[in-house]
Parts: sequence; structure tokens; C-alpha cells
Amino acid sequence: GGRADVVMMRIVDGLYSLPFIFFVVMLVVFFGRSFILMCIAVGAVEWIPDETVMDAVTALSGSGPAYVFLLAEAMAKAGTAAGLPAALAETLARATVAGSGELLHRSPLDPATLRQNVTSPGGTTAAGLRALENGGVRAAIIDAVVAAKTRADEMG
Repeated sequence: GGRADVVMMRIVDGLYSLPFIFFVVMLVVFFGRSFILMCIAVGAVEWIPDETVMDAVTALSGSGPAYVFLLAEAMAKAGTAAGLPAALAETLARATVAGSGELLHRSPLDPATLRQNVTSPGGTTAAGLRALENGGVRAAIIDAVVAAKTRADEMG
């Protein structure tokens, strides 16, 4: 057969209305098996021209929100451990993740440059980043995406 058109749609605010769900079902019915639609919260529409990468898309963007939520959960717990009231720690963690995500979304700069721009040499952020790197956070995130991709491959 021909090349499948694959699209990943990110729905603003994650609002899945009945008309939208009906629209998606009609698209799938109309285009048949060659049309794959993946809906996740917030963002833009990305055309994925090669169906063979959909398991990787699922591993990164489909599972990605859970990774970010885990980060926010850990940050809130760390805030509490540092002496903040639990409610304030959660509010600050949520605001930090949301604000950082919005900056990343709107900025033309790559993530590494944004990170470097908010890190003063020898400062508190640098000390925290060292602890994250020493704790293997970067490797763990890579391992999580690889594990999710492997599982998606297994599920077919």
C-alpha cells in the first residue's frame, strides 16, 4: 500500500468534547487504517510522514506528560522536605513547570540554552543541576522513553 499519513494532534487544554470525538471517529472511518490520530494535551499539530516512528512519538509525547507530572510531584515533595507547607510547595511546583513549559514553547532557543540562561555559575541552580546529573536524572529520562518505545513496539 501507499504511505500512511500520520498526524499527531495536540488539543489545547486537553478538552475532548463529544463533537471532537465524533470528528475523530469520522476521520478514522473516512481514511481507514492509513490515518492515525494521536491526541494529547496542549500544543500544535505535527504531521508525522512515516508511520514507522509512531511508537517513538508515543514514547516521547504520548507518555511525556506523565514524566513531567512526575517531575512536578517530586519538586513539590522536595519543597515540603525543604520546609514549605505542602499546599504552597505544590502550587510553586505547578507554577514552575507551567511557566518553564510556556517559556520553552514560546522561545526560539533550544532547551539547553534556556537551561544555561537560568543557571548562574556557582549558584543554587547550578548546585541543583549537579545533584540531578549525579543522580542520573538525564539517563533515567532517556531510559523511560526507550522503555516506553520498547513496550509500544511489543504492543504492536
